[in-house]
Amino acid sequence: MVAWKYVDTLDVLKQIDGVKVADGCAKLQCLRAACGRAGAGRSHRALDDAIVLGDVVCNIAATMGVTAEALLRPFASSLDMSAALASLSVLL
Repeated sequence: MVAWKYVDTLDVLKQIDGVKVADGCAKLQCLRAACGRAGAGRSHRALDDAIVLGDVVCNIAATMGVTAEALLRPFASSLDMSAALASLSVLL
């Protein structure tokens, strides 16, 4: 089975010293505007938000002189698939 990982990008932003993004606003639409992508995509649409978040992470990583993977790696957590499936089975 594939070992899935996930990252809470808000945790990443909170840990970056000296990054002033959109006057302290951590909402995706503020981050998008701060990265020069104002008006791109539709807010609160999963695919559009995922694309914008990828752009924001890559922009912040480039500003710091690292790759996006290097920026996110310390914050990555493994997904416990069996626990997730057990939780979902309760809902079904």
